[in-house]
Amino acid sequence: MSTSYDNIIQSISAMDVQALHSILDDHRTYNDISKNEFISRISAVFDYFIEECGEHKLVPLQVFVVHLPA
Repeated sequence: MSTSYDNIIQSISAMDVQALHSILDDHRTYNDISKNEFISRISAVFDYFIEECGEHKLVPLQVFVVHLPA
């Protein structure tokens, strides 16, 4: 079973703005900006990757954060 998180990751990975738009909640903010502004900005990034880099799919990475003692 896919979660909303999985669907968001899959949409970003596929650079699918329409899917992302349908998944994200209209009444929430994303990076402290409205959904529409977030979609607009991420769409510009996707366009750059497609037009300038020839990339049509992003590879999601799982990042582990390690806190070292001071």
